Amino acid sequence: MYQTIKQQMNKQKIRQHLRKTFSQRHIIMSLACALSLFSAQETWALACKASMSDINFGKVNVIDPNQSAVISSTITVSCTSDSWFEFGTTKANVCLAIDSGSAVQQKSQINPRFLCENGSCNTNNNRLAFNLYTDPNYNNIWGSPNYAIKNTINTIVSVPRYQTKETEVTVYAKLTEPLSKVHPGIYNNLFSEGSTALVYETTNSDTPKDCTTNLQPIRFTFNVLAEVEKNCIINKPQDIAFGTVNSSATNLQGQTAVNVTCTQGVPYNVKLEPSNKNTNGSGEMASTRAGNPDKVPYQLRSGSGMNGKIWGNIALGASSNTISGNGHGSATEHKIYATVPSTDYRAGDYRDTVTVKVDY
Repeated sequence: MYQTIKQQMNKQKIRQHLRKTFSQRHIIMSLACALSLFSAQETWALACKASMSDINFGKVNVIDPNQSAVISSTITVSCTSDSWFEFGTTKANVCLAIDSGSAVQQKSQINPRFLCENGSCNTNNNRLAFNLYTDPNYNNIWGSPNYAIKNTINTIVSVPRYQTKETEVTVYAKLTEPLSKVHPGIYNNLFSEGSTALVYETTNSDTPKDCTTNLQPIRFTFNVLAEVEKNCIINKPQDIAFGTVNSSATNLQGQTAVNVTCTQGVPYNVKLEPSNKNTNGSGEMASTRAGNPDKVPYQLRSGSGMNGKIWGNIALGASSNTISGNGHGSATEHKIYATVPSTDYRAGDYRDTVTVKVDY
């Protein structure tokens, strides 16, 4: 019986020992598991990307000196953090760079950049100079560390764990001189993958700086566009004054000039129309004094002398009597002559108004 009791006691000790050992192993395994989770919380991941709205100058009148040739666009930078920190926030120093765009083969051609007809530059007459700037005063051209103009757009994005944060950056665009030699058409420059780059690195600073990372750049795409319109501009000619003459005077001649500026390659016709609407440029000067019914006839001409070619407002057909030309982006002078065959009329001042029109 003693033997039996002793054996039972030994079995109890063994069971207690096993329970104690199992409990200790369970604690050790629990601690190991807790340490593993803590280690995982210290790991994090950050991903940033960018998108940019197109820059569209709209309809552009390249011969208008008052043409507004500036516009802005917005880059949206988005960063996502997969941080496991309980209260962690990751700061990304993001840098954005661009080259000359796809319209120009030489990627280092940054100052100026060009919009090209149908997106491809062939001659100087089918490209529109422009540039992109990082400041509203148009002093700092947006560039790339790979080229002579190294100015990049840098910004800080602070991202709490498990969240995505966005920040917006303004880009400023401006058409640059010379514009006048560009003919009408649709001009664009696509900044597609390969012409843009975004890189980022973590930072503890709130002040953005140039990136030093050699990571593979992330791409974003945008387009720059403009439509060059057909346009013509004319100046107001000086009045033609025959002066004070005797009533016996004949074959008077006076002259002035009109300057016509049309977009490169645009054909135009210049028409003259007296106040009596005569299509052949034959007008009458009426007296400025009440009660004087006399009217002094005159003839508008494109050539000098009494037999110079008449100038009216018929542009087409065999009877055409207008002056035509082709625009080249700068002013072309056309002389206007007026002749008076006779001044045998009552004394006084005589005047008429001629309307100058340009069709294009």
